[in-house]
Amino acid sequence: MEEPNQSCWKVHFASVTGDSHERLGVPCQDSARVSRVGDRLHIAVADGAGSAKYAELASQIATRSALRYLSQKSVYCDVASAIEQVAGAMKKAQTSVLRAARLKRSNPRDFATTLSIIVLSPSFTVATQIGDGASVAKTATCSTFLLLAPDRGEYVNATSFLHNSNLDTDLVTAVRNERVTFLASFTDGLIPVALAGVDKHPHEPFIDSLSSFWLAAKEGGRARSNLKSFLRSERLRERTSDDLTLVLAGPWNLSD
Repeated sequence: MEEPNQSCWKVHFASVTGDSHERLGVPCQDSARVSRVGDRLHIAVADGAGSAKYAELASQIATRSALRYLSQKSVYCDVASAIEQVAGAMKKAQTSVLRAARLKRSNPRDFATTLSIIVLSPSFTVATQIGDGASVAKTATCSTFLLLAPDRGEYVNATSFLHNSNLDTDLVTAVRNERVTFLASFTDGLIPVALAGVDKHPHEPFIDSLSSFWLAAKEGGRARSNLKSFLRSERLRERTSDDLTLVLAGPWNLSD
């Protein structure tokens, strides 16, 4: 069989409802979407605020709008244009969330959600976010590093949300001028096990276990089923009761 080229990305992702929401009969308020466009992989991860009336809808609108924008504006070939496009995708997602609130005749805070957007290419990586999600990555020159750090806000258990953020000042953007060999992007429910210490650095044993899973997993429904089983495992349920979303990605040729 012909070996996939380095621009072909392998990705697995899943979301599961946390124990706290299951007990209340509340659906999962996280959302994750991916799209492959040319030699790039686009990823969007969102976490609707638990207190928001339309949290589930908000996270879905945010991820869908962001990736639709990137797919339509996908003609870019360098870091500068990619930064411009992910900022545009975040703005489009914000506009879509606020429009949904108007259509529902609802307060925008009823559509509160975080949003992370990541573009992987064979030669660079650009990521941006609003809120307390996080992304950990590896490259050929760096074993494990925090690509996107969670924004915890000024107060305990507080963060920024898309609907009321000033994207000119609040947007956090990270750039790597090299190809990512492994990425794990997740909502804040996984932070207690994926990040460690006061400075929230990557917890390498856990990240290595995710990398091993990604390397071994094949494309198809079984991989997502296994990922969901992992997210529902007692090991994680003992540490967090929140909704959990995890995206694992990297280039095909490293796992063949």
